[in-house]
Formats: sequence, structure tokens, C-alpha cells
Amino acid sequence: MDTDSARSAFRRSMQLLGSLRSQNDLANSTTTTYIRHWGQWCRFATRMNWMRWLTPENASKRLAYYATYCWIGGWNSHHIRNQHSTIKLKLASICWFHRRYKNLVLRTSPKLDLVLQGIKRLSAPRHKKQPLTPPFLRTLYLSLDMSKPRQHLLWGSVSIGYFFILRRTEFLKTGKTRRLFGLKTINAFFSDDNEKMVARNAATSVTIVSKEKRTTSSAAVPGER
Repeated sequence: MDTDSARSAFRRSMQLLGSLRSQNDLANSTTTTYIRHWGQWCRFATRMNWMRWLTPENASKRLAYYATYCWIGGWNSHHIRNQHSTIKLKLASICWFHRRYKNLVLRTSPKLDLVLQGIKRLSAPRHKKQPLTPPFLRTLYLSLDMSKPRQHLLWGSVSIGYFFILRRTEFLKTGKTRRLFGLKTINAFFSDDNEKMVARNAATSVTIVSKEKRTTSSAAVPGER
């Protein structure tokens, strides 16, 4: 193999390695989000009669326009404003596509930074979600009247959410597929006061065994006979 052929083969190998690395530098869920955001940007660029690919000269100004458009209520059926964090993610998606497919790093500018700072200041504050704890469940149960169907349904819904939604579980199917998660259907059963498996009409609690962490948890079901 002559020198030119060797160089050409080496160059192709490096390009292939770079392509493989670029294709796997994002998690699948992130890639899906980036693709959706890129599609939104392309539609916006078409509406504005722009090219979807930016240049270092026009990137900052056009991204500032796009950020403002998202903030005033673009891209959702209810015309609800995108929050600052969502807009930042959309801009990151656009930058990633330019870096991945055009080998171009889009730089921010003081003007774009000021626009984003203003959006952050005017966006609604984020509300911190408090954890759902056993003491809360106990307080909720004591405040409910189980003779009323609506309140009984509320208690059942909250209990199911606490045990089966906070942890991924095969109780919940993804489409028609049941996946093997930490919490399995065979690890939940009706139990008595001694955590022994019993028939439903004799149960005072539901016991859930977590194989993943090798621990056993028991959820009391007061009044559920």
C-alpha cells in the first residue's frame, strides 16, 4: 500500500470513528427530544424564510428571535409559554445539530444572554414538589371517610401511585409490553398482621417485596377487609 492509499484509509477510519462517537454521545431519550426540538426550529425557520442552518454571523440574532417566540407561546396547542429551562434546552438542541452535522460551534452573544436573562426573570417560579411520605398517607387516610365512594377511590389511587409509580414496575405496561423492572407482580400479596400471605378477605395489609434492594416493605390497609 502506497503512502497516499494509507493516508486515505486512515482518514476514512477516523471519520468512521468520529461518526460512531457522535451517534452515541446522547442518551436515546435525549436524542428524541433534540430531534423534536430541531423539527420545531426548522418549521420556525421556514416560516421566517430563513435557512435552517445558521452561520456565526446570524446565529445569535436569530436564536434570540426564536427564544422570544417560544416564550410568548409557540409550539403548543394551548399557547402556553415555554419556561426558561425549556427554551435553553431547545437552543441546546439547535446547537447540537450544528455541531454534529456542520462541525460548527454556535457561540452565544451578550444580546442573546440578555434575552435569556429577561425570559428567566419573567418566567413563573418553579414550584418544588414535596415527597409523598408514609406520614402523609396516614394523615390522608385518617381524614377520609371510606364510606364515601369518591374518597375511597381517592385513597386507592394515592396508594397505587405511592407503591407502583414512584418505582418503575411491571404492574404498568409500556404499550403491550411488560418489561422486567425491580418491582414485579409476584412480589406483591395480601397479608395479615404477621405479614403472612392470606386471602383478600382476611388481609389487613399488602406486602411488597423489593428484590432489587433485597428489602421487604409492608403497607397497612386500615379498614380494607
